[in-house]
Amino acid sequence: MAKRGQSLTPRETQVLQLLLAGKTNKMIGEELGISWRTIEVHRHRILTKRDARNVADLARMVAEEAAATTIAQMRAANDRLGAWMSAALDDPKVCQAMKDDINAWFASWMGDTDEKATAAQVAEGVEHRVSP
Repeated sequence: MAKRGQSLTPRETQVLQLLLAGKTNKMIGEELGISWRTIEVHRHRILTKRDARNVADLARMVAEEAAATTIAQMRAANDRLGAWMSAALDDPKVCQAMKDDINAWFASWMGDTDEKATAAQVAEGVEHRVSP
């Protein structure tokens, strides 16, 4: 029997991803090559382990976990940026590295050409504020 707080098995994680993609038990069973009744068992265990009432509750929990992870990553990036900016006041080479890192971060975060141009403009502004 599943206990609250246990981690999900790899198969339960797979079923959870498919449930959150909007697939029915029957569709998941066909995709994984197992009975839809087995999917019901996995679904019940997932709900129990995650202490959720239904799939909508699970989706909310997953979204909250993803948001918390993103916020933590942004805080860490902000801390690194603060350190880079402090170092850039003393070393022009660090300023260029900071500009390159900002461009790379914006490019990977936003992913489209218009946003990359904005990142270059932001980095350029940082360089002007830091340069003597």
